Amino acid sequence: MITVTIHRKTLEHHRACSEGLALYDQIANGTDCIVIADWTALHSIWLYVAGYSAFARWLEERGIIPRADFSGVDLSGANLRRADFSGADLSAANLSGADLSGADLSGATLSGANLRDADLYGANLRDADLSGADLSGANLYGANLRGANLSGANLHGANLADAHLSGACFAGANLFGADLDGADLSSADLSCADLSHANLHGAHLSGVDLYDANLRGANLRGANLSGANLSHVNFSDAYLSGANLSGAILYGANLSGAILYGADLSAANLSGADLSGANLRGAYRGSSSPIPGWRMLDNGYLERE
Repeated sequence: MITVTIHRKTLEHHRACSEGLALYDQIANGTDCIVIADWTALHSIWLYVAGYSAFARWLEERGIIPRADFSGVDLSGANLRRADFSGADLSAANLSGADLSGADLSGATLSGANLRDADLYGANLRDADLSGADLSGANLYGANLRGANLSGANLHGANLADAHLSGACFAGANLFGADLDGADLSSADLSCADLSHANLHGAHLSGVDLYDANLRGANLRGANLSGANLSHVNFSDAYLSGANLSGAILYGANLSGAILYGADLSAANLSGADLSGANLRGAYRGSSSPIPGWRMLDNGYLERE
């Protein structure tokens, strides 16, 4: 049990800001000091959620209140909208069903956290550690996850439409059926990830690493995969019509039954790729090497022989 006692003179001695002193006066209500007999993580959380995160950190740095430790805390279903948890340790925390829309979780540690069905609409998770976290069914529409670590995370059925994911690590992550419509995944690491039946319509995947990833039945219509590493990727029965695959490495990729109607395959490396049953009608090959079973027209487009 931790007892916390805060005197106004202590705050004045440390030159607390006017906002902090006003908060003290509001809580103290004319008494000599504020005494909290049993300080818990919930007291810290209130400060962070109520918009006093900067003041809370100021108090922590001066030893006036204990440093916040949110690891393993149960905040399931809590209203944490626009809360500032930047740099906080929320590892193994239970945030399932919580409202974290617009929250600042940049640089936070959320490894192993339960964020199942959480609302993270427009949240800032830049450079956050979400390795092994459960984000299945979570709403991450328009969220900022640039440079975040989501290796081994479960994002089954998550909504990542229009999310900012450039440079993020999704190695070995489960993105089965996830919605990534219009998301920016440029230069992200998706090696060995499961993206089967995911929606990547119009997504930006230039320079992405998808080595050995599973995109069976995925929707990649109009996606930009230029210069991407697609070696040994499973694209079987995937929809790639109108996709940009120029300069992509598709060595040993499985494109059986894939629809590549009108796709750009110029300068793409297709050595060892399986194109059995694939529809390449109207795809653009430019001056690159021909593809067996398909005739290259003078304008660089393909038609079936």
